[in-house]
Amino acid sequence: MNHRFRIKISIPVILLVAAACILPFTIMSSIFGFIPPPVSFFGVLAGLVIGYLVLVELVKRWFYCRYSSFIDRRTTDPITHVTVKTGDRGWQEYR
Repeated sequence: MNHRFRIKISIPVILLVAAACILPFTIMSSIFGFIPPPVSFFGVLAGLVIGYLVLVELVKRWFYCRYSSFIDRRTTDPITHVTVKTGDRGWQEYR
């Protein structure tokens, strides 16, 4: 079985997170009453986020290895309406 680390990143989400991290250091922080957090906060935050992502990936792999026999890999292609088998290589006709 081919296990590759796959992650989909949304550009708007990245921009929103970047804006939220920069906001306390701008002139707008006085309007909202924000105080800039210490730099160590961002190190801890990055460590927690990376740890969370690794843990989610490990649990996801464990789940699909353990329960993949219960998942029906056959589905209907929405364009051609042909029953197909999905796998690591994408859509294939089911035989």
